[in-house]
Amino acid sequence: MTKKRGIFSKLFFSVVMLTLISCCFLGSTFARYTSGRSGTATIQVAEWKISDGEGFVDIETNQLSPSKKEYEETNGTNEARSHSTGRILVATIKNEGEVGAMVTLTTGDTVDLTKLESATYADGTTGLTIEALDGNPLQTEVEALFSIKLYVNTTTDSAVAATEYGNGDYANGIELEAKTGVAYIYAELTWTSADRTYYEATTNHAHAESLADALDTWVGENITEIGFEVSYTAVQNTERPGAGA
Repeated sequence: MTKKRGIFSKLFFSVVMLTLISCCFLGSTFARYTSGRSGTATIQVAEWKISDGEGFVDIETNQLSPSKKEYEETNGTNEARSHSTGRILVATIKNEGEVGAMVTLTTGDTVDLTKLESATYADGTTGLTIEALDGNPLQTEVEALFSIKLYVNTTTDSAVAATEYGNGDYANGIELEAKTGVAYIYAELTWTSADRTYYEATTNHAHAESLADALDTWVGENITEIGFEVSYTAVQNTERPGAGA
């Protein structure tokens, strides 16, 4: 009996030692140093900033008159008499953002006319006729007298050196570089007498002259202001990285 207890004690001691040795090996295998950290990657968005100072000025004028020239036969068949305001600075558009911009300009489809309260347009489809030169014109007859052109200069505030919008460098819009791009916008209103319109309708130069002069006179007596709406749209034209300035 004593001999069996001694063998059991030795076996128990061996099992305990093997367990401890195993734990040591396991501990050395899995008890590693570890460390970690989280952070945030931050990327700044390229600034978009298009400014136009106080915006477009209202293109309204009571300082425009028809041409002082007498009617000639060529006015009815070639180029009608016309007179303009000259180029007026209406806006300065700046790109102060970090990406380039493409600016497009638009004008209203029709002129905005302000008339005296006592003045009335003709009704129906007939306006001034040779039999009633003192009659009232159609509103469309008056609107057709006036047109607007826009000019652009992206180097300096010079109306003389400006290019007509829609042509040349500005055929597809106005490119403004990031941070430094600037565009000076000018408008020119023109009064073109209805010489050709009435000659084509009457095939008589005397009649065309009388009607055209009568219409110009009616406008001078009854229209107080002439205005056009002008607006612009700016869209992103470059990217960052690789946006240039």
